[in-house]
Amino acid sequence: AAEQEVGRLLRDLAALPEDEDKARLTLCDQVLKLCPGDGDVLQHKTVALLNLGRFDDAIKLITEHRLQSKLSFELAYAHYRAGNTAEAHRVLEGAANSEAHRLLSAQLDNKAENYADSSRKYLQLVEERVQAGEEVEPEYLCNLLASCVYAEPEVARRAQELAKAQGENWDISFNMACALLPAQRWSEALALLEQCTEQSASQGWDEAQRTDELSVVEVQQAYVLQQLGRPDEAKEILNAVLQRKPSSVQAQVMASNNLISLRQNQELFDSMKRMKVLLQPAVDSKLSLRQRTALRFNHAALLLAMGKMDACRSAAELLAQQCPGSDVGALVMASLLAKQGKLAKAEEALRAFVRTQQQQQPKGGGAPPDSSGSNTLRCLLALAQLQLNQGNLPGAIQTLREVPDVERKLGVVATLVGLYKRTGQVEAAIQLLDTHIATHLASPSLGGTLSGKAAVVLLLQEVAQLRLKERQFQEAAEAYKKALQVDPSNPALLGGLVLTLAKFSPDEAEAYAAKLPPSAVNMEKVKQLLADPAKLSDLPIPKVTDVKDPEARKKRKGEVEDPKRSLLSERKRLARREKKRKWRLKKHSPRRPQDGHPDPERWIRAKDRTTKKSVPKKPAKKKAKGK
Repeated sequence: AAEQEVGRLLRDLAALPEDEDKARLTLCDQVLKLCPGDGDVLQHKTVALLNLGRFDDAIKLITEHRLQSKLSFELAYAHYRAGNTAEAHRVLEGAANSEAHRLLSAQLDNKAENYADSSRKYLQLVEERVQAGEEVEPEYLCNLLASCVYAEPEVARRAQELAKAQGENWDISFNMACALLPAQRWSEALALLEQCTEQSASQGWDEAQRTDELSVVEVQQAYVLQQLGRPDEAKEILNAVLQRKPSSVQAQVMASNNLISLRQNQELFDSMKRMKVLLQPAVDSKLSLRQRTALRFNHAALLLAMGKMDACRSAAELLAQQCPGSDVGALVMASLLAKQGKLAKAEEALRAFVRTQQQQQPKGGGAPPDSSGSNTLRCLLALAQLQLNQGNLPGAIQTLREVPDVERKLGVVATLVGLYKRTGQVEAAIQLLDTHIATHLASPSLGGTLSGKAAVVLLLQEVAQLRLKERQFQEAAEAYKKALQVDPSNPALLGGLVLTLAKFSPDEAEAYAAKLPPSAVNMEKVKQLLADPAKLSDLPIPKVTDVKDPEARKKRKGEVEDPKRSLLSERKRLARREKKRKWRLKKHSPRRPQDGHPDPERWIRAKDRTTKKSVPKKPAKKKAKGK
């Protein structure tokens, strides 16, 4: 009878739909009463507990029955959903290397904001499915693109290629747009976000749900518009999103934060009220570390703009404690000290953070907190700006030379070249440009693109110009030749090379001059005019306008004034100006003496001034008294 009952319960369990987790849990309990310790039934019960969100009960069930090895994936997933990411990592380390385990490991890295490892794991999973000819689930691509927002450029580029090959999808388009933001490809990102809005109509949502889902898209769209220099449109979108109060907490927080940043120093009190709501613990717990850091940084900047120095100092110290690997605390503290006029202390605060980061070795494989790829970059740039404001050019040069991978950063290189030229260190500027060009050409992500080639040409032209100033004509010609190898069809480069070669090698200059494109001037017509000079008189005389010389223009038009009349008008103009000056003195400075000079005692009471004449008091009249 017991076996028959167990068989019936198992048949009922197998016939249950997937979404009937409560009924499955009840049947599993009934079977376990008759057959305690059955592994398959325990696995069904664990899955039902996970689907119902009872993660602690699932962990307890697996641990009590010692099913850690058999149900390693379920145990790691339960720890992950319960918030025990370290324990989930420990479970996965000793588990099998199946696709489900690797997918969960990538998700754990993404949760811990270790985007570099997460993106590589997701990319490997997708590549294996593509090579095997299997269908790639949209969830895999969405997670891959989401982790690529802060990943390496090569991984992000490959992920975008795979996503485009899989066709259009609402989630894929949105994540692809977000992946384009760190590369500052604003126009492409805006086009994808508009495409998301169009694709949302085919998702089967009703109007209310569609509007709510599009709130996240609109927040990102407003951010892109802000970066494109269209702040009014961005404000309009963010205000509309906040009025609707979307269900996504992240959408509300990011909309309010971006609106505060758009206002800058306007409507400070309203911005502070919004910021206090965003810093509530209930909201703070639902944000990532990057989002929390951005909010606290904007809060400190808001306090600084409102002049609350003590509160700003406390916020900066709190930022440094809660985000020790981020530079935001040092930047806020330096801004506060600089606003108070303590420039030396501001420099020391930035320098101390840079020294600390340079001494510490990076731990783990995760990306640093700031999107620049280096924790010290922004602090070094701020330090150089402070030194430049004080006229310390050598100090600014030394600071910029400390920027990590300075040869790869075109903006820093351009600033250094300008400083070298101002301090007369032309040879150092040339060496820096040569190193940057070599690094640029060796980079597969930059050297082969159109923008990369254009940058190389500009840099080589700058090197040639510097060489010419130093009268190093042969080196300048070599720079022009290298530029022509990158862009052979550039006539400006060819012309510069011809002029440079003419300084020391006329024969070679003539050889290159033969390659110049034909001029737009009709040489045959010029030769005919030179052969017959009489034809030159038939040509129209070009008109010349003397815009900067009004007297010459008047002479040409015959509008020269009579000298006596012009002298009379000048006298009238001076008399009118003197009359206005006297009127202003009389109007704005009452009680002013007649000589036109202000009275130095005009702020003293009249009876206390030295010019006050003492008037003797008249004796009081005696009143008649009655008898």
